[in-house]
Amino acid sequence: MDIWENETDLGFLEQSDAVIFGTPVYFTSLSWELKRWFDNSSRISLKGKLGSAFVTAKSPGGGVDTTIMEMARHMLLKGMLVFSGTELQAARQFQIGTAGIGNDMEVRACELLGGQKE
Repeated sequence: MDIWENETDLGFLEQSDAVIFGTPVYFTSLSWELKRWFDNSSRISLKGKLGSAFVTAKSPGGGVDTTIMEMARHMLLKGMLVFSGTELQAARQFQIGTAGIGNDMEVRACELLGGQKE
C-alpha cells in the first residue's frame, strides 16, 4: 500500500495479523506522509495486531532511535503489539524489544534470548 496515494486497503488491513511500517528518517523523525496517516487513521482499527517498524537513514546516529520510538508510540496508541525483532547477531541493529503472541514466534524468541521452552 502506498500512503502517498491514499490507497489504504482497509479490507487487507482488517485481515492482516501484522502490519510493518517503514519510513526514511527526516530530521530525527518520520516522514510527514506517515505522520499524516497515523493522525488521520483513527477509523482504522489495528488493535491486537502485531506491529513492527523499520527506518532508513544515512547514519545510525541520525535519528534512527527517535524515529523508531515515535513509530512505536503511534502503534501502541492504536493498540498494537509492538515487535522489533529478536536476532541477537545482527550488526548495527536498534532493537526496542519483543512482544510474544503465544505461538512459534514466542518460542523462537525465547530460544534466541536464552529462555526455556515449556
